[in-house]
Amino acid sequence: MAKEWRQQSAVPSSKTVEAFEDKGGEAYNDLRILFHTLDRKTLRSLLLGTLPHDLYDKDSPNWENIYRQNGPGTYVVGISIEDRRGSFLSRNEIEQIIGCLRDYKTAWEAWDEIKDAFSQDQLSRAQKSALNKALAIDNVMLFDKDKWQVGDDYTQPRCSKGKIGNLDELIAMLGRRTDASFDGEVHQLSCPVYVGCGCRVPSRLLQHNPDYSNMSGSSNTLKLLVSCIRYIGLKPIVHTIPMVMVWEESQIPLAEMLVTVLAQSLVTINGLNVAQPGTSSTLIDDNKTIYFETKKHVWIDRPWFMTNIEESLAVRTNRDIYCNALKKIGSFMSEAELREIIAKGDELKKKVKDFEVKIYEMLKASAVEQKEMEQKLVELDRIFED
Repeated sequence: MAKEWRQQSAVPSSKTVEAFEDKGGEAYNDLRILFHTLDRKTLRSLLLGTLPHDLYDKDSPNWENIYRQNGPGTYVVGISIEDRRGSFLSRNEIEQIIGCLRDYKTAWEAWDEIKDAFSQDQLSRAQKSALNKALAIDNVMLFDKDKWQVGDDYTQPRCSKGKIGNLDELIAMLGRRTDASFDGEVHQLSCPVYVGCGCRVPSRLLQHNPDYSNMSGSSNTLKLLVSCIRYIGLKPIVHTIPMVMVWEESQIPLAEMLVTVLAQSLVTINGLNVAQPGTSSTLIDDNKTIYFETKKHVWIDRPWFMTNIEESLAVRTNRDIYCNALKKIGSFMSEAELREIIAKGDELKKKVKDFEVKIYEMLKASAVEQKEMEQKLVELDRIFED
């Protein structure tokens, strides 16, 4: 899956692709270990982009396949809409969101023109309209005291930081969800996700939840998408899900790489991440107890890590081939018949071995006779010479 990243250039990806392709490298081996920490059902949801849908019910048994939120590692942020049982937007609603994003881009470009000017009078009517809309979109995430009011001087839109090209990629990514063959009113089960990491996952999870914060510490793509959903009159529910928890600090960036690749969460592909994973600086946590407790949680408290390793080892030793063969044989042969065939096979094998012994003895005797004959010929040659 990492190879697909070579097909896009908007987000650097060389470090990530190299980690997955360097099969003799330390990073590659660590990635393989971390991959085994994923529960298979959770992995399926991650690959399909249906984590919010599969985990919308807090009492669902699917939560038994998720790690607790304490400790260091990676997490996935997904979005669903209230009262839709974990489903995302419809095609028609996504098209509305794209319209908002295009206006936001116009406002971003307008702000870039006037941010260093003494006056905002040179703005066109279209630019003013776009700025009004962009700041209204920002307002849905702010407290009343922080909101922009009509008549105030224009301020920089909250999400107009970084590269404007990221906004283009966000529009394009959502555009790929508006296939005309989709029913415009059907709510999509999958959603774009954002992958993050940290030494303290719980604190990171809260900063992405609009019910508890204004998302000032979130990625602009995630924050802007949530803002636009609120702007068109819907209530987004942000799901924050621990995905790969680690027991060594050096594993944090690798876990972020792994989950970002599996989720295909780059904005240029199908998600909301705008930076190459594994390159952001994370706070150093010297609390060894946290890593020890996380190791215990992953290795012992949750069963799937060891189960996955055991099954992988079985595959490597080809044990699965014999197991599958026995299953297939059992479908058309009884156990008694199988035992009888095995017994006959053992008997035949013994006969073959006996024949091999006899042939070996015959060859050995023949070699002795040949040697004796050669000696006699030598003696005869001497007699004739004399």
